[in-house]
Amino acid sequence: MPPPGPDTPFEIGLVMAGAISAGAYTAGVIDCFIQALDAWYAAKAAGVADCPPHEVKLKVLTGASAGGMTAGLTAGLLCERFGHVTAAMPDGATNNRLYESWVKSIDITALLGAEDMSDTKRPLPSVLDSSVIRTIANHAFDYEDSSPPPPRPYLADPLRVLLTVTNLRGVPYRITFENGQSIGYEMMLHADYMDFALGSQADSAPPSVVRLAPRGYRDEQTAGPWRKLAEAAVATGAFPIGLAPEQLDRKATDYLHRLAVMPSFPPELMEYQFESVDGGVMDNEPIELARQILAWEEPHPERRAVLERQPHLATRAVVLIMPFPRDKPFPPQDPLNQYPSLFRVGGRTFSSLIAQARFKADELERAADPGVYSQFLITPARYNEQGQRQEYAIASGSVEGFGGFLSRAFRAHDYQLGRRNCQYFLARYFARATASLFQGHRVTFS
Repeated sequence: MPPPGPDTPFEIGLVMAGAISAGAYTAGVIDCFIQALDAWYAAKAAGVADCPPHEVKLKVLTGASAGGMTAGLTAGLLCERFGHVTAAMPDGATNNRLYESWVKSIDITALLGAEDMSDTKRPLPSVLDSSVIRTIANHAFDYEDSSPPPPRPYLADPLRVLLTVTNLRGVPYRITFENGQSIGYEMMLHADYMDFALGSQADSAPPSVVRLAPRGYRDEQTAGPWRKLAEAAVATGAFPIGLAPEQLDRKATDYLHRLAVMPSFPPELMEYQFESVDGGVMDNEPIELARQILAWEEPHPERRAVLERQPHLATRAVVLIMPFPRDKPFPPQDPLNQYPSLFRVGGRTFSSLIAQARFKADELERAADPGVYSQFLITPARYNEQGQRQEYAIASGSVEGFGGFLSRAFRAHDYQLGRRNCQYFLARYFARATASLFQGHRVTFS
């Protein structure tokens, strides 16, 4: 099979992992990523000498928890003009909803409010006050600037946006066995996701996908899907017990083609409602969702099998933004065997269930293959003046990842760290990795 031609666009899927309060870091990465693409394509349009001439397409955004909330914000932001928040702008750009949401608006003071307890007849929904999260989500797509957005030819049409959620009601499936009876083996699927398509060609997406009209949240007739995206963003970030679950609804037929096996919903069920909590509980790094979208339209089956393997055939890549890489050492012998405790066993059991739900054997196989050429990682890195890497790079990592809610200065730091790490990644690694496909041109950003 011949390698792709020089006009073949390089397709990108951005995967935003769960981050708790370090969503500010992910937001900074996205801010810089969009700034780099905007600047690059503006230079190409202006005919700047030595500007890399190749094409890229941002095809899919996936996210879980804080990453899912950022993915939803990004979809709206790409439909607007907005200012990029650099270190020289301590107050940020007023129309940058990534910065507004993750640095300015979210704070422990608001989370400790009591608005969600105003109705004394309702049970307490969560430890923290989730009303501020809903306020941010409702405001996220309410822009004052009515000027048309700048052309962004690097956006795929449609751009897919997938947010993971943990479906507390579950989706039923039945596997039947030959035993002379009508009894089958029943299973419930709780690892769910909400699926959206943004662009003028959104109708080309599968029927179960929610269509987002560009800038449609300004028009009451097309605002409904954007409200559904806001609800999904709240749901994916609803940290269990800490934040209140979110009620979502969709058609039962949306699940018909998720798996090879059809769900065993009751025949009369048409509208399906369910409570959702944090998508990171089941799928904290939705890499596979992004990969499925990237391979969806590949016309050559043989290339689908090798699209992550060989550099001269790699026409697409998944970029994982992960504020909290789990690189902890293997724990010593568990003292539970000597001194069992009810609460300790319960806590370890709960954490084990989450860890097992997130375990991905296929990702381990790809990671062990040195030929995999289209998986990239952006993670916090900070160096001192002597060039030595610091052990603790991200400010929001304290208090088990909730530290960013305690201080705006922490969130502002992590936002700028995300921008800097993204800048370094684009210039040093991403451009170098794709150089063989793009005939030696390198993307630089300053």
